[in-house]
Amino acid sequence: MCEFCVKHGEGKKWYLQMKNYSRELLESDGRQQYIQRFFTGFPERYARNQQLLRFARRLGPAYSFIRTIISANLKRHHYGQVLPLEDVQAILKEMTTVVRVACVCRMATIGRRQERFCYALSINPTADPSLYPDLDGSLEELSIEEAAHQIAKLDEEGLIHTVWTFGTPFIGGICNCDRNCLALRHHVFHQDFDVMFRGEYRAVVDVSQCIGCNQCLPRCEFDALTRYRANRKVRVSPENCYGCGVCRPVCPTGAIRLVPARDTLPHGSLQSPSS
Repeated sequence: MCEFCVKHGEGKKWYLQMKNYSRELLESDGRQQYIQRFFTGFPERYARNQQLLRFARRLGPAYSFIRTIISANLKRHHYGQVLPLEDVQAILKEMTTVVRVACVCRMATIGRRQERFCYALSINPTADPSLYPDLDGSLEELSIEEAAHQIAKLDEEGLIHTVWTFGTPFIGGICNCDRNCLALRHHVFHQDFDVMFRGEYRAVVDVSQCIGCNQCLPRCEFDALTRYRANRKVRVSPENCYGCGVCRPVCPTGAIRLVPARDTLPHGSLQSPSS
């Protein structure tokens, strides 16, 4: 169970608590203004922050203190968690408005302004597009069924689903991440600072069903999948697994499944009912 589940979910999955999507939250504590600022001039702001980050990395041991401060600040304002497709679908069923928008991460990292991999929840930028000039031309209001269908296709393509706060605990969007996304770059690949929680699940492999095709290996962005040398079958390192589940669609035998994180042992096997 993640920290936000305790603080904002009463011990349950915080991102499935509809109070965290409420208009009351959105309209309090300056969140609407924060969201507008967030989506305005993001690539330029990121470029400036990158210069500061490069300098901070050179500070050696002192950077661990800076890293802690950055992570704590992100938890207060803009923090995320990895989700499997099933939990994304559960969120969408509770929504009344979903708007697909351009991904500001990809604007900053690869300069593409129309890469629409993000979905605004409980925020409707189409109500007044002038408040979001950097998203101009990318806004697309969708039915719940359309959004669910699109995200299911992204799951098949191997994109990692994440849910994000905009003024914690208000949840404003679902993103679908690859290596061009800042969360993966800074949290996972460079380990600069913490910007998201691992998911509430871990993958497990039924070795009796695994045929050693290894199609799932390149899907994992977290180095959680390896293979046994003797038989080429896949195993999961639960300490690395983020529970995204995007390894599952390419498994031809359905040997991979997700289980609650609490049900896995350190070596990746399942807890027995008596353990």
